[in-house]
Amino acid sequence: MCGRFVLDIDAEALKKQFDIVADESLAQGYNIAPTEQVLCLKQTDKGLVAVNMKWGITAWYPTKKSTLLFNARQESVAEKPTFRQSFKHRRCLMIMSGFFEWQHTTQANTAKKQPFYITRADQKLIAVAAIWQQDQTNTASPPACCLLTTDANDVIKKLHNRMPWILNEDQQEQWLQPKPFDLTDLEIIKQLNQPLELNYFPVSTATNNARYKSKDTIQPL
Repeated sequence: MCGRFVLDIDAEALKKQFDIVADESLAQGYNIAPTEQVLCLKQTDKGLVAVNMKWGITAWYPTKKSTLLFNARQESVAEKPTFRQSFKHRRCLMIMSGFFEWQHTTQANTAKKQPFYITRADQKLIAVAAIWQQDQTNTASPPACCLLTTDANDVIKKLHNRMPWILNEDQQEQWLQPKPFDLTDLEIIKQLNQPLELNYFPVSTATNNARYKSKDTIQPL
């Protein structure tokens, strides 16, 4: 699963990689965590636009306390009550420069969490499948979003068994289609899979603290 990431980019670089027609002030930073502002791309009548959203969708339950959900499983997103309407009607891309994953080990009977920073090998921005929703009780608030995860590939499974569902260009185009989605559409996108090469390296354990926002969170050890 993905619980922290980085976006360090300017508007021109974003426009160069993605054919966007409009953007607002870019939500970016280091060690971005759930509940914080993130940058998403969504399709509109005017074309693809960049929108700042809050990371995390609130799930409301009649018999228990509400929960903030920042990841959804690709395999079940179309069926889960919390996600299925957003999957059907409100899909977007969450944009990252790279993301963090932790390797859990034990040394001298002491548990250790070593963070690794993961990027595309070609250093292009990462586009992750995501869904979004608007708080109908406060339509002036930013939309909320949730990224999708999938089984880890051969590279990432050395660190974790799940990873963000990173879409290639063909998949991005299909995912952003302005039409209601169903399981058939999801399967079509999965069949377009052409894995992107990823690299990773260890970084400072200061990254373990979500309040630590320094650029050195992405400096190799």
